[in-house]
Amino acid sequence: MKEQRRRLLETDFHIGVVGCGLAGLSAALSVVRSLEGGGRRGGRVTVYERDRSPDDRREGYGMTLTYDPAGPLSRLGVLEDVARMDCPSRCHYLFDERGVVMGYYGN
Repeated sequence: MKEQRRRLLETDFHIGVVGCGLAGLSAALSVVRSLEGGGRRGGRVTVYERDRSPDDRREGYGMTLTYDPAGPLSRLGVLEDVARMDCPSRCHYLFDERGVVMGYYGN
């Protein structure tokens, strides 16, 4: 069993991640970081996305991220980069698929 596991770990592989959203990018980054941390050089990851650009679809939602040194952004190794690019979130608009404002939350 140990020999089979060792051979599997030495095998070159390709992982495809479908979707360039938060979950897909987090999964791809996690796999890449685990390969690097384990000294692996044989695997590769490709992220597939159907949209050609971020402007192809309006998602109609927002996201608020907190600065948490023990949270998922820190474990992915991107917390400080995100914090540097952060803009304070004090209000949120909710849009429909045409971009019409459906609601407003905040001060």
